[in-house]
This record gives sequence, structure tokens and C-alpha cells, in this order.
Amino acid sequence: MRILTIVLCLIAFAGTASAAAPRAGVYGNVQYIEEAGDLVGTKVDFRPGPKPVVVVTFCEGDCEASKTLPVTIRGRRILFTVSDEYPARHYEGIFRADGTLSLRMIGSGDKPEILRHLTGRQARD
Repeated sequence: MRILTIVLCLIAFAGTASAAAPRAGVYGNVQYIEEAGDLVGTKVDFRPGPKPVVVVTFCEGDCEASKTLPVTIRGRRILFTVSDEYPARHYEGIFRADGTLSLRMIGSGDKPEILRHLTGRQARD
């Protein structure tokens, strides 16, 4: 009976942990603002593996060139730094159970951006 209880607890924990575990793919919230003719938002292509990276595109008026950056994975969190600017910007992403990625710049005090998991044409554009 005791072994059965332990096994059931492990299964329940594994199901909960995997619901928000990092998922490879493209996440974004880029929108076109017609009145201004601007693109705004962020797109993150998360590529786990032996040497995990993110390909990040920031859009503010127009979209910058994408940057491929090394990423640290800690459970359901990812951490990366954009260091080609001064000061360097440090980001934290949290994969949520609803399939989105919550992304914030560490230390900015800004509210996190919620990036949807994009598929098909949305992920390629």
C-alpha cells in the first residue's frame, strides 16, 4: 500500500510539472498598429537541446534583426541576456500551464509580456 501511495504521488507530480515544462517552439505577441503603421511586441523562438538557444525579435515601430542567444533552462524558467547594448538587458521567461510564455526584463519593474505559442504561418512570419 505504501509503495502504491508513493507511485501515485510521483505520477501526480510528474503530470503537474510537465504541464508547464519548457516547450520548444515560437512564442510571440507582435501586433500591427494600423493607426501608427507600427509593429510592436516580442517574438521568441525557444530551441532546447545540448546547447539551448533563443532567437529573439523585438518590435517597436519596426522589428529589429533577430538575435540568437544562449539560454539557461531552470525547470520551467528560461534566462537569457541581450548584451550587445549598454546596459545589458537580462530576461526571464516562465512557461505557464496554459501554453504561453511569460517574459519580463529583470529589474525593469514592467509587467511581464504574455507570449502565445505560435504555429504554422504565424511562427514563420
